Amino acid sequence: MEEIEKVIILKTWNEGIGSVYERLMLYRFFLKLNEKYKFKSVLEYNCPITKGYDNLAFMGKSFVTIADSNIELIKNNWKFENLPVFSSFDKLEKYDLVWNFAIVQLQPNVIKEMLNFTNKYILIFVPNVLNFGAPIHFLYHFITRQKCNHAERGKFFVRTKRGLMRLAKSYGINILKCDYIDMPILPDIGFSRKELKQLFGIKEKKKDDIPNFDDSLFKKIGFLERMNLPDFIKTVISHHIYLFGEKLNER
Repeated sequence: MEEIEKVIILKTWNEGIGSVYERLMLYRFFLKLNEKYKFKSVLEYNCPITKGYDNLAFMGKSFVTIADSNIELIKNNWKFENLPVFSSFDKLEKYDLVWNFAIVQLQPNVIKEMLNFTNKYILIFVPNVLNFGAPIHFLYHFITRQKCNHAERGKFFVRTKRGLMRLAKSYGINILKCDYIDMPILPDIGFSRKELKQLFGIKEKKKDDIPNFDDSLFKKIGFLERMNLPDFIKTVISHHIYLFGEKLNER
């Protein structure tokens, strides 16, 4: 396990094992992507969910900018020594890669905005609505009557591989790859144990556990990620879908 992966685990452990695993998978994905395409500049456009943390894979190799409508909050909550450029939307330039995590299913038109700032490449992640944990998420909100503020909401079809590809093509994107990512054996229920306890007034016990940096735990829950699985299986177990493409037309 790389030192930076240990840092990611240590700094985000409170998010839960599923979220930490997700960040590790994104980190490794971005390393491979950047190794192949060697982006000189990267922009994460709109990051209330990721908080910009997943750009660590690009730092030191690419010029990284993080833009958000509440950029001061993102900046003040930054947990790592390496610093990107924190920017508001009105101060952006052009970047080799513009990417976004779990916003497109809520605001499909954000793709048009992303295309305005990319020199060529665009990368989109959306939650996979067909994950086997989705019914649990729907049931949670049905029982609790709580309005859904999770990323696992928005347009249903956009949260499928076929729907995401159709949406990207409608914006003139040449799709280079669309596939599944983040495939632990855990269901993607969309809400945390802490959130559930707060709803029912159960106090969360403070934990001072220091994460064990033996990565055997992550290997155990992520063994499916390393297998060459057919789509009909990945459709059920993956938590997210990604689409990587290039801009062909000015929209």
